Amino acid sequence: MGLSEFEKQRLENIERNKKLLSSLNLNSISHEIYQDIKKEEQHDLKRRKTSSPKPKKPRDKQSIPLPTRRSRRLAGVSLDDGSDKSREFELEEEKRRKEKEELEKLKTIRVNGDLSLLDLIKDDDDEVKTEDGNDKLLTKFQSFLNNNGNFSIGDYYETIMAKDNSSKDVKNLREEFQSKTIYPHFKPNEIKLTKERMTYIAFHPSIDKKLIIGGDTNGNCGIWNSENTEEVDITSFKLHGKSICKYEFNINEPNKVYTASYDGSIRSIDLSTLKSTQFFINDFDGGISDINFNNQHEIYYTTLQGEFGRLDLRSNDHSKRKILRLSNKKIGGFTINPNDPDQLATASLDRTLKIWDLRNIVDCDWNEWDDELQTLHSFGTYDSRLSVSTVDWNHSNDLVCNGYDDTVNIFNLDTSNWSKDTNEDLTPNHKIKHNCQTGRWVSILKAKWHKFPVDKTEKFVIANMNKYYDVYDRNGVQLAHLSDPLMTVVPAVCNFHQTENWLVGGGASGKVYLFS
Repeated sequence: MGLSEFEKQRLENIERNKKLLSSLNLNSISHEIYQDIKKEEQHDLKRRKTSSPKPKKPRDKQSIPLPTRRSRRLAGVSLDDGSDKSREFELEEEKRRKEKEELEKLKTIRVNGDLSLLDLIKDDDDEVKTEDGNDKLLTKFQSFLNNNGNFSIGDYYETIMAKDNSSKDVKNLREEFQSKTIYPHFKPNEIKLTKERMTYIAFHPSIDKKLIIGGDTNGNCGIWNSENTEEVDITSFKLHGKSICKYEFNINEPNKVYTASYDGSIRSIDLSTLKSTQFFINDFDGGISDINFNNQHEIYYTTLQGEFGRLDLRSNDHSKRKILRLSNKKIGGFTINPNDPDQLATASLDRTLKIWDLRNIVDCDWNEWDDELQTLHSFGTYDSRLSVSTVDWNHSNDLVCNGYDDTVNIFNLDTSNWSKDTNEDLTPNHKIKHNCQTGRWVSILKAKWHKFPVDKTEKFVIANMNKYYDVYDRNGVQLAHLSDPLMTVVPAVCNFHQTENWLVGGGASGKVYLFS
């Protein structure tokens, strides 16, 4: 009986990990260094043989080393000289002897502490190499290693699973995700949802129809009806002037989707009529970075300038809205506590994750801008080494965030004892190593919780730079490492269906990768 597709994929993953580990083999590195040195020695030997012999130079008498201990007679110091001159000679000889003893002693002492090996390398004349020579040697070793240190723990999924003793529920979930296959009816290069680099993608909440909507850097919007297997059924239109940052569905209006953009506008699309209405324009000319529904009548938004605002869907006039300042830099994303709508968390370019109390408006005494906007009381802050790209909150009161410090952080919060005076330094309960260095041509990676999972397991998905989807639970346990040979780009923007274990993602070319 032949191997199943699952076993074939598993063997391919094991082979790939073996190749990755073997690429770091120091024995092969040493062999390469040895071969280079051997070639250089052979070249020098050949050069010496072909060159004409040099005439021998007469030995310079002045170059003959003097003995360590010298007599005063040989040094030209008479015994009848004054005591000062004689004493000076003796002190000089004693100093020379001690220096030699110290040098011999230092040769036998072990090396302690941190140091650079380049500082210890000497040339053939027992002299420390110059900085220029060290730079060349360092470049040579780096070319041998060919590894910049950017990796994700998910890349070692097969190795971890071989030694893992997880619960039965976890194993069942892993098997379910392994059974997911990429959309079979068309190849991904035929499913071009957007014209430019994709910046957001989401499922329509419906289960009957797998309707997928995506946006790109130029404000183009694409809607794909994946149930149509006869042709690639994509409807595309230009909706905004700049990047689309978010699509949000209102539970009471499933046929209406709200979309926000860096051009400072929020629009609504009626999927039944395919008509779009301008809902809001930020009259402060600030780009909108994220939107979320707090309830069926209210939508919250943040801006690229660090501001926060609330909009009433029942009102046509938003000029009297309350604007608050939550950061002096861009807010990359925010989330509302699904268990307490008065709690808000933001991820910012100022390298912080902060949790805010929407009931408590205070003076903004830390503001570096000229405006006089107020702010909210902060329940807690997590300080990151680099900027925080995104934050998301689930129904079990867990926060997940990731940023440019190459970690995914999970906070298992207990907010039951928080009061209006609470202001904590937040510490992650779980940290996962994950490469988030996307560069210029790949959208920022953002971890997203599964909103309403039917299996009741809290889990989130984040794209992997090696063209995978990585799925983890609230304790940092990896549940899936999904890919396919047809995935030719990083599915940087990805999302779960709101209820089902379906995954969809998009990349720099606007292609879609659907697993269901």
